[in-house]
Amino acid sequence: MPTAPIGLLMPVASRPPRVARHWIAVASAEHARLGRDHRPAGFMQVCHGRGEPLKRLAPGDCVAYYAPTERFGGSSRL
Repeated sequence: MPTAPIGLLMPVASRPPRVARHWIAVASAEHARLGRDHRPAGFMQVCHGRGEPLKRLAPGDCVAYYAPTERFGGSSRL
């Protein structure tokens, strides 16, 4: 009989809670502020618009931004 991964055999209610992961997102300070200040809800922009890295995030994860420059492509270091 083929076996399935353990997570597929356990009912959702009995699965152990997922441990939150911590991430560092790298973007210019300008891009980080644009996402933070967007209304009605903020958004994240990283990886020049590629969505795959953001799909790894899950509710409860923590994200910190690191902004090496003020503007994307700029030379002003922060």
